[in-house]
Amino acid sequence: MAGGSISSLLTIGSGRRAFAAMQHERPRLRLAAPLLALALAISACSQSISPSTEVAEERPDRVFLASLQEVTDLYIDPVDLGTLAVAGLNGLAKVDPTVNATREGELVRIRGDQRNIVEIPAPPSRNAPAWAAVMTRAVAAARADSRKLSTAESDAVYDAVLTAMVAGLDRFSRYAGSDVAREQRASRDGFGGIGVTINVENGVTRIVSVIPESPAAMAGVQVDDQILTIDGNGAAGLDQREVVQLLRGRVDSTVRLTIARPGIIDLLEVPITRQRIVVPTIRVEHIGPIAHVRILSFNQQTGRRLVEALEQLLAERAGQLRGVILDLRNNPGGLLDQAVRVADAFLGEGPIIATRGRHPASNQSFEAGARDMMRGVPMVVLINGGSASAAEIVAAALQDRGRAVVVGSASFGKGTVQTVMRLPNDGELTLTWARLLSPSGYLLHEHGVIPTICTNGLVDDTASLRLGLLRETRAMGPGGAAATPRMQLDDDGWRTLRNTCSGQSREQDVDVKLAERLLLDGSLFQRALRLSQAAVAPPRPGASVADRRRTTELRQ
Repeated sequence: MAGGSISSLLTIGSGRRAFAAMQHERPRLRLAAPLLALALAISACSQSISPSTEVAEERPDRVFLASLQEVTDLYIDPVDLGTLAVAGLNGLAKVDPTVNATREGELVRIRGDQRNIVEIPAPPSRNAPAWAAVMTRAVAAARADSRKLSTAESDAVYDAVLTAMVAGLDRFSRYAGSDVAREQRASRDGFGGIGVTINVENGVTRIVSVIPESPAAMAGVQVDDQILTIDGNGAAGLDQREVVQLLRGRVDSTVRLTIARPGIIDLLEVPITRQRIVVPTIRVEHIGPIAHVRILSFNQQTGRRLVEALEQLLAERAGQLRGVILDLRNNPGGLLDQAVRVADAFLGEGPIIATRGRHPASNQSFEAGARDMMRGVPMVVLINGGSASAAEIVAAALQDRGRAVVVGSASFGKGTVQTVMRLPNDGELTLTWARLLSPSGYLLHEHGVIPTICTNGLVDDTASLRLGLLRETRAMGPGGAAATPRMQLDDDGWRTLRNTCSGQSREQDVDVKLAERLLLDGSLFQRALRLSQAAVAPPRPGASVADRRRTTELRQ
């Protein structure tokens, strides 16, 4: 893959799962020495906001400073930090409803129970250290005045303030406290575990799935096993999170389970050595001469696992394959670099995606090498309303490049990139920092990918397939919804186009059946492929991604 360098944790997603956004995890900020001195009490394991400490403006809380500095540097649009800071301080009402913050002229005023708590001079709007100091002083004063705030845990205060602060940004920017952030990192990066999925119901913990070749599988753990104890601690009465925390641990450490297995009287004592677990995201099935490749999400191993699956597929089915179905339905996204690697596995040399934002590092283009592991075998990509960001990158690249026919319903339309910062309190701040540009030059955000064959209202037969093609042909005709190339559509045009094939969350059997029929009928497939290319109308030959980006910028 050529093009700009890419962080391993740039992710994209719909926001409905732990890693559902495009993200880039940055190291913790190294603050200048004068700013490292805390105005707040810090325990050995977490930072605690003291309710009684007098706070000097030049010594802001590290979490507030890191958050505001990152917004200043990275957020996709310039923002008024004063507006964000006051919005964050109003989040204290989540803990004590009597507390509120206002910005009146050159003063920030904190009130509680109908009286002034503190008034603080308002600094310039883009001065992150000064606004962090204002927030620090305001929170300390409010905690000294409010019984509810003074007894609240620091994590609860951070959650209230930072959640309210980022609510003033776009809907994909967010704050996660340390517990949630830990789960998100585990979803993205993997964790020390045993490789099982559990269900806890009425205090009973059962195994519902075992990852093949995982430590649990190697130790003989089976579906429907009931976990009675974990390292001698009874599992009865624990909730799901508590059981998961006990099962996870340091890589190469040992966890000992007592298991009851249906049909066996004696209890089983099972020692298992934890290993790094990354949840599998690739599933491959064979439907006659058609390979059905399902990608559930994009984590750190998705690209590598896909390449391995395709290599095995080619070794076992060389010369027998007549088509590949790449199923991205209800795939919420994940890591940007993995989306690029997946697209690269199916494409010849050329563009995959471009990103555009305010920070210089956010303006990048990503190109495929001359790889195409499937050697031109016809492809259909399945999408629906649950296909978001990373999934949309892959679908758009394969559609725009004329490599695959897209079937299903309109995708989610989440075409932004988020960068994830680990904060000093082990929480995470996720900020939108770039927009995605397809190879043909249109913005994915709020537009999404529109399938060539819309399956809404279709049934499983050849007549339906021909009807789907006919609908697209008519839409491409004079005055049709798809007559204007994607890159030239205005907002009204996009709304009209999306309404012709509104996104559906259900996964219809007809999607797969029509994909099979399309792949087995060469003439219909080529017809659909021509319609795909006409709809996206790629830029003139030789136009660079930068040319396309400039063209789009001129239109806005």
